[in-house]
Amino acid sequence: MHFNGAVETYNQFVRGDALIGIMPDPAGQEQKMYDGFWAAAGANPEAFRYLGDAHHARVKTQGAFEGVDPEAANDHPFSERVLAIELPDEALQAAARCYAEGAIAGDRSCVLRFARIARYADPAGQELATELFAALKDLSPAEIYQFALVHHWRGQVERAAELHHQAAELGDLDAQFELYIYYAQGVGVAQDAAQSDAWLNRAAAGGHPRAVFNLGANAARAGDFATAAVHYRKAATAGNARAAGTLAVMILLEQLEGTQEEAIDWLNQCDEFGGDSFEALWAAGLEDPREG
Repeated sequence: MHFNGAVETYNQFVRGDALIGIMPDPAGQEQKMYDGFWAAAGANPEAFRYLGDAHHARVKTQGAFEGVDPEAANDHPFSERVLAIELPDEALQAAARCYAEGAIAGDRSCVLRFARIARYADPAGQELATELFAALKDLSPAEIYQFALVHHWRGQVERAAELHHQAAELGDLDAQFELYIYYAQGVGVAQDAAQSDAWLNRAAAGGHPRAVFNLGANAARAGDFATAAVHYRKAATAGNARAAGTLAVMILLEQLEGTQEEAIDWLNQCDEFGGDSFEALWAAGLEDPREG
């Protein structure tokens, strides 16, 4: 199977063709797809991105695709330096090695993907992520932010703070939120409550879900539940599971006007966003209104 055919097959898996029965011999097609990407990888570094995505889908599904067995990577060659990268999870390790090969071969998207996984890598993997970012020119705000995280994981917090400032000034909301934490805790910078609040407000103004949630939490701690609810609704609308669960709890505790049906809807949204509505209820000492 050539590269374009492998890409099409990958997209069919993501789309769910195998699940609904319109893909003949899914296991055979998966093997052909995987082999096709490896056959193309020598001349096309983008193939490594697809290989990494196929393995990473074992950790976090890509659409309907649940990924390739990480042991499949053992049948293919990796460079000596990439083989030295170790992670505690086999699927993450296979994905990281594929992304690393693609990054070394020049695929820029692989640099970012590898760096994200490098959080769980050994020192050799994190050092390689640092080198790969340092070799790039004209980093985007998202790349600078990720570069900062790699430095943070390596314990180089002052350099991480410098990079977060660069990304934040270029408009990266994640970096702005990170600086809120850095200044609040004195990580890589002098502790400064005013600066912390300023970065939190800036990130929230840009719509960063966690920043908006924290504004809601601050208002709730001050007893201003109406203002808290405004922030929580905004965060929940942006997909923040914790905000959705908190809105349900507020309704059930009568801190916020609403019906039991509305509370149940927020609880269900909490779960849909990847949260744990049962934990939110348990922490508040509440029974689940969906039971009984």
